[in-house]
This record gives sequence, structure tokens and C-alpha cells, in this order.
Amino acid sequence: MKRGTIFIWILFLLVMFAIGSFLAASTNRMPSILIDQPELGLESCPRDRAGENRLINDSADQLKQLHPAVRAGAKDLIRLSHSCYNIDIRITQGYRTKKQQDALYEQGRSQAGEVVTNARGGESMHNYGLAIDFVQMIDGDISYDLEYDGNQSGKSDWREVAAVGKALGFEWGGDWKRFVDYPHFEMTFGYSLNELQAGEKPGRQEKANRTEEIEKLLNP
Repeated sequence: MKRGTIFIWILFLLVMFAIGSFLAASTNRMPSILIDQPELGLESCPRDRAGENRLINDSADQLKQLHPAVRAGAKDLIRLSHSCYNIDIRITQGYRTKKQQDALYEQGRSQAGEVVTNARGGESMHNYGLAIDFVQMIDGDISYDLEYDGNQSGKSDWREVAAVGKALGFEWGGDWKRFVDYPHFEMTFGYSLNELQAGEKPGRQEKANRTEEIEKLLNP
């Protein structure tokens, strides 16, 4: 193939990618190639099924009314954190009504407590069943110690859970710049908040964008 032809093909591909990125950004639907999904570096891990199920049962009330893929992701986050990393977590928030969201918004404003959200009712992915919040459990107690390294891996337990979550297809609030939200994971399937507020929603058949490594860990 002549150099000129190769150059034209390269230029064509770059232009097409730029157009695709622009269209994706305009609808807040970014190509999966741009999503940060880390490699965990695990070939396998011994599964403690009884322990996994116990932890999932502890979070059962918060898993209701979630999108099926978000609920499945939350359960697998609990499973892999426990069995692969010896980190126990609990889902503390799942679906949240707009009324509950408004009440949470007032915390630290008109009500006592610290500010925990900038989202009013209808402005959070929790209101659409597309988000979860978690907390680490240490010897049965809740812990928000972001630097704790209970498994002595050299990395904080919270960041290891975050890596698992992102490999499962979640976006992690700890990566956000404007309002960092370490306990938060969400899975939007490319839908913007404006689209959700307008009544659009992902179909129940939508699947998470998981890594091959995660799939192998869950289905060896």
C-alpha cells in the first residue's frame, strides 16, 4: 500500500474517532474505550461462598429496586472484595426516592449534620436505581478510614474495592473532581441526568461493561 493511501486511512480513522467522541460527549455517552477500567492482576481467588452470601444478605434491603445490572454488580462487588481481598463491605444506600434525596440534601444546610450531597431530588443516580454507596466493615463495625490496609497489601482497602468496582463497570465517585464521593458507585449505561429526568431510562436488559479479568474471576 502506498504511503499516501496509508496516510489517508490514518487521517480518516482519526476523523471518525473525533466525530464519535464529539457525538458521545454531546449526549454524555462516552465510548467504552475511554472508561478507566484497571487490571486487578488476579488470575484466581478462593471463593468463600458462605461468607459472600452472609454479606450480601446484610445488604439485601439496599439492593431492592436497583437496575438488574447494578444489583448484580453490587453483589459481585461484595463477593470479590470478600473472597479475593479479604475486605468486607456493606451497601448502605441503593435506590433513593426524590423525597429522601431532598431530605438528604438539607443535611448540613437547614438540618443538622455535615453536607453529604449537592444533589436535590431527581439529580442523583440513586433516584433512578443506578447507584450504590458502600462502607467497609471491620470486625462488625463501620469504618470510613480511607487509608486502612487491613489485608496488608500495600494499598488501602477502599482503593482496592474501588478497583474491583471499576472493573465491574461502575464509575467510582472517588475519581470525581468537583464533589469527591468515596463511598459512591454508579452505572449510567451512557444516559445523562437530563435524559433520565426527561423520562428516558436504560432497559432492564442492559449489561455492565465488565473486564474479561472480572468475568474469569467470577466464572472460572
